Amino acid sequence: MEQPAPQELTPEEVQKLTDECYKRLSKARLEVLKRGPYFGSLLYSLVPVMAPGFGTLGVTEDLILVVDPIRVMKDPELGSVDANGIPQKLAGALAHECMHPLRDMNRIKDLMQIDRELANIAADLPINTDLREAQWELPSWGVFPEKYNFPTGLTMEEYFKLLMKDAEASKAKTRAIVGEAKGTGNSDPDVCAGQCGGVAGNPSPKEAAAAGGAGAPG
Repeated sequence: MEQPAPQELTPEEVQKLTDECYKRLSKARLEVLKRGPYFGSLLYSLVPVMAPGFGTLGVTEDLILVVDPIRVMKDPELGSVDANGIPQKLAGALAHECMHPLRDMNRIKDLMQIDRELANIAADLPINTDLREAQWELPSWGVFPEKYNFPTGLTMEEYFKLLMKDAEASKAKTRAIVGEAKGTGNSDPDVCAGQCGGVAGNPSPKEAAAAGGAGAPG
């Protein structure tokens, strides 16, 4: 599903989506705290910045949570709520983003010097597996080891070695996974699937500008 660009909406429409997104994000944060109170201090240290046109959500190396309110509110998964009004998949994506600094922020630096995108994917594989086992809901495009015919239970470093055996094929596979889930055939990496921001070693080219210049360099 294609999302409208900011220029296709009136300023009033963008502001309305931004206001709604803050509320949706607040509910998602509360759900993360309810299910994972150990995320508390980190979760509330993430400074949210709304960036219409950013295209996704991600966390910078400086722990700025950059969110495209148009993408979140218009996305059929990130913007969805359950019968109780809880945005479960947005909460899952936030829990995923919290896992990166908790588990990988220092370890990933060596890998990102070799290949940033594959470093991010390698970090996503065990994170998504652990969240799935804990019964968090994640976007359907999230990457998992079995989608690459990899075994479960490996470390980020071990997955990185497997991905690097054919780096371009691994990147193409990720785009196919994301595209198939979204119904677009192929698609760019996304949150939970190789594009989680500077905190995961792979800042979006738009990240620094969207975060007001505070994010990790692209």
